[in-house]
This record gives sequence, structure tokens and C-alpha cells, in this order.
Amino acid sequence: MLLEIDAGRMWAAALEQCRAMASFSATRKAGWAGICALVLAITPVAAGQSPPSTPDKTPTTRATTGPATTQPRVVRFQPGIYLNWSQRQVEVDFTVILREGLIELFACSPQMREHEAIVRIEARPTHLFQAMGLMGLTPGQPMYMDKEGRITPASGDALDVEVRYTVEGKVRQEPIENWMTLAEGNAPLGRLPWVFAGSVPLEGGRGIATDMEGTVVAVVDFPTSLIALPESHSDRNEELWLRPNTARIPPLGTKGRLIIRAAPLRLHLKSDGRLQLAGQTITRAELSHRISRRIAEDPNLRVEIFTQPGTDALEEKSLLKLLRGLKVREESIAIFSESGEKRRAAR
Repeated sequence: MLLEIDAGRMWAAALEQCRAMASFSATRKAGWAGICALVLAITPVAAGQSPPSTPDKTPTTRATTGPATTQPRVVRFQPGIYLNWSQRQVEVDFTVILREGLIELFACSPQMREHEAIVRIEARPTHLFQAMGLMGLTPGQPMYMDKEGRITPASGDALDVEVRYTVEGKVRQEPIENWMTLAEGNAPLGRLPWVFAGSVPLEGGRGIATDMEGTVVAVVDFPTSLIALPESHSDRNEELWLRPNTARIPPLGTKGRLIIRAAPLRLHLKSDGRLQLAGQTITRAELSHRISRRIAEDPNLRVEIFTQPGTDALEEKSLLKLLRGLKVREESIAIFSESGEKRRAAR
């Protein structure tokens, strides 16, 4: 069931999101007032109503951004953008616009960089930024280069980005990585570590720079990216590293939805019993702290465990016992070989 989102609840959530974005505004040196103006100015448009003159109350703690039990599970937030509360994901309409050549983006915005992106979202990037915030995602910052030419990669909450589309009457959903391949060779990419970089705000609360630049999902270095990779890749034509995987992409003009949600917690269990998260060794105590914090925000937190060949079965069982004790749901745990082949769901 698809209905317009409730304006009162969205307004309250937007107010709380202003507070959650304090570090964002400080990082960008954009000013608190500008960020709040961006969040609040957009919100009433979602339901086609004016904002209430006086909200019922101003939250003093982190707001729950999920819908009330009487609300529909999928709601239209802005043209081309939907909030799927049951799956805790943002869905964005797109059109396939490129199937060959080198790329700098996976997704662009209308009339912006359409010659170097595989899909065009049919929505305003500023509205996508706000929808992601309301879904509980926190922006970091795009890549930037200092005066000495040193590059700091993009940062932000980790994301999974997928495409859902229909071909010959069948609905398909798959990672966007399947639609790309290396510029040289045909090796599969596997999951890439996307982050919610968040772009940069325009002056006067007029939106974010991605509105002007079209850098929605970037695969090379852009200082205005909304979604990016936490690693540096040059945008020089001779150094572009990805191209469309033409055989996997449906025909030009195909419509679909871009699916954006928080990435699972991806743990790597080594044969010597060590645990790694995002390439760093982590103790079980540290893991417990992180999971406890995240599970409080998202009871449906997903965890993926990648096991190295030779891993002791007792180590795996011990880790599963820890996750269950932290209230991670059975259906939210999956176990893979280190190569990425799914072995089984946790039992």
C-alpha cells in the first residue's frame, strides 16, 4: 500500500534530524542554520502541506524515524523517492541511460553528467539526502584534497546499493556492482564499500551541491558526491577504472528503483580466531559494544560472517552465540566463505 507520508510525523522527525546533523554542519563549516533550513524547508513539501506553526513538542532525545503502527509501510516522500519502513531502505526511481563506455558515476541526476553514468535518478538529490537521513543514516563527507595535494577519501555510514527492475515480466533485484566491471578485464567486482558521503550544502539552505553537479553515486573522486567510495580513484579519462557490464544491464530506457540501505555488519573470522571489521582487527568486547549500539537503533540489524578456510567450527559457534546473546535475529545472520559464496543462514 502506497500513500503520502504523514506531515506531522515527518516534521517531528526532520526537527530531530537537524540535531543529529550537528557534526555534519561543523565538518562542512556550513553553519547550523543553513543545514536546518535545508532539512525543514524540504519536509512540508513531502505531503504537499505547510509546516505546522508550532510542533506538538520538540524532541529532546533521538527520535524514532520509523512509522507509527497505523502508518503504511512504504510512503512517497518526494517525487521519485519512497521510504520503505519495513525494510528500512530508501527507494529511488531511475532510468537506464548508458550501457557502454567508461564511467565516473553509477547514478547521476537529470541533465547532469548523463554521458558518464549508467542510470539517471528521477528525483532531486537534496530530497534523497533528506530521505536517507530520515531512515537513520548519518552523512560523513566527500573526498577532499588539501593544499599539498593530499587526498582524504570519502566517509560516512556504510551502505548497500541495489537495483530493482523488471525484465520480461520478472522482477529482479541485485547489487549495482553487477552492472559494472573493471575497465580492463572482466573480473567480478564483488560488493564495494559505499558510504553516505552527503555532498556539501549550498549557501542559504538551497540544497546540496549534488543538485548542481549530478554526483549521486560516484565511482571516482568528486568533492560533491552524495554516495561514494572510501578510497581514491582518479577522474582523469586515461585512469577511469570502471565500465558498464553491458551483458548484465537491461536495455536503454528501462525503468527501475535504486535501493539504498545501511550495509550489514560484515565480520571476517580468520582461521586463527581473529575478528576483523572494515579491515581492522576487533575484539569481541568491542564488537559487543558496537552491536549493542546499532541494535538499539535498528532491531533488524543484519550481520554477515565471512569465514577463512581452516576456521575452527568452535570459533564460529562462539561468535554465533555472542550475536544471539546481543539479540541479533536469526534471520538477520548469514554465513559466507571468504570468497563470498553463501554457505548458509545461521542456525
